[in-house]
Amino acid sequence: MSLYFTCETLPDNNHLKLLNINIKNETVFKVASLLLKIQKTFLETKNYDDINIVERKEFILEYIHTYNSYLDSSILSKILNHITLLSNRQINTLNYLLPNKNYVCSFYIHKIINEYRPQGKIKGDTHIAAYLEEKYNIKISRRNVCYIRKKYLISTSYKRQDRSIFYCLDKQYGYKQKLNKDNIKSVEKNIEGIYELSLNTLEHYPYAKNKILYIGSSNNIKKRLSTYTTQKGHTPNMKKFLQDNAHQIYFRYLKIKDCKSYEMLLLNSFINIHGELPKLNKQRIINISQAV
Repeated sequence: MSLYFTCETLPDNNHLKLLNINIKNETVFKVASLLLKIQKTFLETKNYDDINIVERKEFILEYIHTYNSYLDSSILSKILNHITLLSNRQINTLNYLLPNKNYVCSFYIHKIINEYRPQGKIKGDTHIAAYLEEKYNIKISRRNVCYIRKKYLISTSYKRQDRSIFYCLDKQYGYKQKLNKDNIKSVEKNIEGIYELSLNTLEHYPYAKNKILYIGSSNNIKKRLSTYTTQKGHTPNMKKFLQDNAHQIYFRYLKIKDCKSYEMLLLNSFINIHGELPKLNKQRIINISQAV
C-alpha cells in the first residue's frame, strides 16, 4: 500500500510570507534589544569612554545564550547595516552600537597621544600599546597600534598647526545668530564663504565636546541658509534635526574666497581635534598629506 501526502498551496504562499516577516521582525527586535542593553551606559552618557568593545562572534554567542535561538553572522550583518536607530538627534545604523575594535582603539590612541606626548612620555607605538593596556585594559601589539594609527590618520606628533587652523578661523567668524528668516535678511547677497550650524548645548564627540553640529560652504550663503528655514536638509539626519530643533539652531558665517578648500581644512581639523565629523556632516574630506 502506498501513502501519498498532499498539501494545498495557498495563493502566492501568503502563509509563508507572513511567517517569514514575523520571524524577521522578532530577530531584529532581539538584536536591537541586546545591543541597547550592552551599550546602555554609552547611550546615556554619550561618552565614547563608556562604549563596550564587543566582537561580532562574542555578540552572537551572547545572543544565543540570552534568547536560546540561533543567529547567523550574515543575518546579523544585514540587520546591523540596514536597521537604523534614532539617538541623540542622529539616525545611525545599528553598526553604531557594535563598532569595530580597531575603530574604538583609535579614540583611545588619540587621547593617549594628546595626554602624554606633550609631556615627552611617548617615544613610539610601544609606549602607546603599554598605555592602552594600563588605562583601558586593551592588550594589542605595537604593530597593531601602528596599523590603527595609519588607518585612521593619527600622527604620534602633536598637530599644533592643524589645530591652529580651526581656532584661527574660529575667531574670524561673525557673531552667532538664531537661524530664522529675519536674521538671514541681514546676510549679504551672493557672498561666498563658510558657515556653521550649532546649538547652545555641548555635543559629545570622541575626543572633546563642542556645540558645532554642521560645517559647510557655499557660493551663496544667504540662499543656502534660507533653505534650512524651510527644514530642507542634505541628508535624512539633517532634515530630521531641522524639524526637531527649528527654534534652537544658531548660525554664523565667514566671508572668504575658495570656500571649498577652507571647508576641507576645517573639517579635517575638526576630525583631528574631536575624533569625528560634526554630527550632521556625512561626507568626510580627507587631506591625504596628513597621513603618517
